[in-house]
Amino acid sequence: MVIAGRWLTVLWVLMISLGQAGLMPRGGFAQSALTPDPSPPTRRLKVGVKSLPPFVIKRPVQLANPNSSSQLTQQRVTFTGIDIAIWEAIAAVQKWEYDYFEYTSVEMGLAELNQGNLDVLVGALEITPERFKQVNFTQPYYFSHAALLVNRSPLPLWNYLHPFLKVAAPSALALVFLLISLFSHLIWLVERRDNPEHFPQQYWRGISQAYWFTAVTMTTVGYGDAVPITGMGRRLTFIWMWIGMVLTSSITAALASGFTLSVTQKVNTENLQNQDLSPKIVVIGEALNLNFLKDQSVPLVQVETLREAVDLLNRNQVGGILYFEDPLVYFQQTQATNSYELVGLDAAPIAYGFALRLNDPRLQEINVSLLEMMQSQQLKSILNQYSLGTD
Repeated sequence: MVIAGRWLTVLWVLMISLGQAGLMPRGGFAQSALTPDPSPPTRRLKVGVKSLPPFVIKRPVQLANPNSSSQLTQQRVTFTGIDIAIWEAIAAVQKWEYDYFEYTSVEMGLAELNQGNLDVLVGALEITPERFKQVNFTQPYYFSHAALLVNRSPLPLWNYLHPFLKVAAPSALALVFLLISLFSHLIWLVERRDNPEHFPQQYWRGISQAYWFTAVTMTTVGYGDAVPITGMGRRLTFIWMWIGMVLTSSITAALASGFTLSVTQKVNTENLQNQDLSPKIVVIGEALNLNFLKDQSVPLVQVETLREAVDLLNRNQVGGILYFEDPLVYFQQTQATNSYELVGLDAAPIAYGFALRLNDPRLQEINVSLLEMMQSQQLKSILNQYSLGTD
């Protein structure tokens, strides 16, 4: 009994010690139900978007008013476009919830992002070294170039005529006439005695017939009204047929190339300042990297939106709009009239990406999703949907 009492005392002291240490539930041996603290709900991401078709397209949506007695309707805005489709595909894979917040300028969006008011920026953001110092960019999902939008105007008559009046064209025609003269005389000399019916022996009659024969042969018309019958005449004719075909095709190709270039009026950055673009060119915002124009003597006017730039162009206050190529292509394709012409510029490529705050852990997840979209052709399918796909 004494031993049993001692063991009970030791056991009681051990239970009290464990209870004070928090290793035993209060209330003795009774099992208590442990209810874990509910985890806080996942915060919805704030995604900043900037309207710039075809990357971000803002469209109003009308909602029916529940009050049937009123004729008013509630309106809200939805966003579609390349960037929206890419972001929503990534968010679906990562199971992120988000809300869209519109920003009007890149500078405003970057400021809101750094202040923590936004989590992600989308909307054809150009990746530049200066911006890389402020925020993190995802890997590029698309590359574009700068372009110039100008008013389409009828070409002067000189643009159609001057390819045929250059030095090369008369020189080529003189060479053709010289070769025709040479082979005409050779064929007449070897045919005039044995074939006077087709090549008369009198010089002017015979040589005029020989000229006609060589011209018809060179152009592959072949009327058959004059035919050589001697062996030497036929050998000369065989040689002339091949020379004539080469001459005809070469001259035709050269004239066609010169005519096409003159009508196209190709513009590049090397002679941009020499083009008749009125006094100024308008640029939109500060998003476009204009380093390739620093050596050009073209005055620039800056506006905030494409609509303002088009208004200046339509009023002939500027000679062209310098901006990203793809928004200009989209604008040109959506116009009812074909009154604008797009000129590609020989400038550095422009890389587009999404922007996040520095050291944001979501950057790697977005990059992995972008790579997966590239490998699965999903990204190419989105670009093709908006006519920006590349083969």
